Amino acid sequence: MNLDRKFEVDYWRTGMHGIELGIKKQQELMSKSRQFTKDMDIIGQVIEEDETTRYLAIRRSEWEASKVERRLVLKTFTKGLSWRGSLEQLTAKTMSQSIAARKALPVFVINLSGTDSLITLERVNRSMSFDKKIFAFTIVDEGIAHPFYFEENRFTFGSDWTVHNAKKQKVANINGSKLNIGGKFVIKMASKGVPKDLDDAIVLFTAIAKFYKDVVSSVKKRIKYIQKSKDAWIKLDSDEQMLYRNPRRMTY
Repeated sequence: MNLDRKFEVDYWRTGMHGIELGIKKQQELMSKSRQFTKDMDIIGQVIEEDETTRYLAIRRSEWEASKVERRLVLKTFTKGLSWRGSLEQLTAKTMSQSIAARKALPVFVINLSGTDSLITLERVNRSMSFDKKIFAFTIVDEGIAHPFYFEENRFTFGSDWTVHNAKKQKVANINGSKLNIGGKFVIKMASKGVPKDLDDAIVLFTAIAKFYKDVVSSVKKRIKYIQKSKDAWIKLDSDEQMLYRNPRRMTY
């Protein structure tokens, strides 16, 4: 496929940028979208054709919890600060998969504005891959399932990934700069022959690439805590609880 579209995901070194400085500005952001909660901090932007098109914000209360309980929740907003999508770490599924596999296998879900289907990102083990990081996901578009997977490119200087479709065709490249302190990812992707939500999925996936080591470290600590403590429970945030609800319950 022709990778004819290019954009950048730039995570700032700090979250103290003009767009959210001051209590008044925070209140203005919250009034524009209910998705922008009190604990959110804008930490980056998406740039395409030299123009900012989206902002990225992290839920600090979830990420800055104890290393045992921390959870990655990142959201994207349009330039006008309307909610566009969210990436959330699924604690319960992460723990069940990781405990069964005896290794940290984090699971994430992507929820996009204007869509009815969630996109689940799960790390998979491929035989003879020597523990290469691979995340499988499916985008459902107008009743058609489009399988994809992110595959780590090894022996590179940054966090680099390739996105393949079901035919093993390369539909996107993610080039993570090791020299950028905050974290910058240059994405080249096909503009034709891919579902419309693929770019949003790629933008949100960069958060996994950026925070992956910390996520894995936290998962390992939580497994040890659960297995050693007599009264350890996997407590779920109210937002995560909603992601496990049965959508067909009201139709029974």
